[in-house]
Amino acid sequence: MKLKVITKPNPILSEKSKKISRVDDSIKKLAADMAETMFGYGTEHESGVAIAAIQVGVPLRMTIIRDEENSNGYYALINPEIIKGTGKIIEDMEGCLSVPRKYGKVERFEKVKVRGINLEGKKIEIKAEGLMARILQHEIDHMNGTLFIDHVKNDEIYVLKQSGELEK
Repeated sequence: MKLKVITKPNPILSEKSKKISRVDDSIKKLAADMAETMFGYGTEHESGVAIAAIQVGVPLRMTIIRDEENSNGYYALINPEIIKGTGKIIEDMEGCLSVPRKYGKVERFEKVKVRGINLEGKKIEIKAEGLMARILQHEIDHMNGTLFIDHVKNDEIYVLKQSGELEK
């Protein structure tokens, strides 16, 4: 079932999400609904690559990330935490389903090591770099009540125009 994406300025986006104590059918259903919501989001110039539960109004520590190798596939990551951030700090443009049509440059670690559990309830550890490292940091921020725009320097926010160009 496609869920409603919560957008700024809804105060729930500033809340810290709670840990999930066990993976049951309700968590698996939420994951499937979040995936449908992520895949259903999009315009000619935007698409969703990940979504946190808080973005659909559920303050639980879970994110869904699109599997780039399988067009309809996704990964669920429950109770993720960054164990280590390494490499250069890289500034790059980010956007968010909860802040539609807005973008800004955000500094993130080039590489991260993240620990969490999957939908089978098994502990997993992910080493990611590049875009996947950025996505993980962005999604974990959501679970801590932080939006990407909170990291943008000098409030330099860009707006996506109908043409697909970004305008300051």
